[in-house]
Amino acid sequence: MATYVVLITKTQKGESNIKDSTARAAAFHEEAQRFGAEVKEIYWTLGQYDGIVLLEAPDDETAAALLHRLSSKGSVRTQAMRGFSAEEMQTILQRAEGNGG
Repeated sequence: MATYVVLITKTQKGESNIKDSTARAAAFHEEAQRFGAEVKEIYWTLGQYDGIVLLEAPDDETAAALLHRLSSKGSVRTQAMRGFSAEEMQTILQRAEGNGG
């Protein structure tokens, strides 16, 4: 499964319904499972972003569909980045040097 680091920004709707934030997070966990993905962690944060989600999904298309669905509910906006483990990065570096794949 691919790993995604998702930055969360609340919308005005999300801010005005902040008391429901943890319930929405629980619902997102369940929705991710229906998509064949897994929410590894959700953190609420201080600073420029209001939260971070660590997500695993079988492919970019699944992650994109799940995050579009989340954003369409109107409480948050997302910005996703594909994350790579040390093992994945080593493979990438070897390919970049022309040593494999």
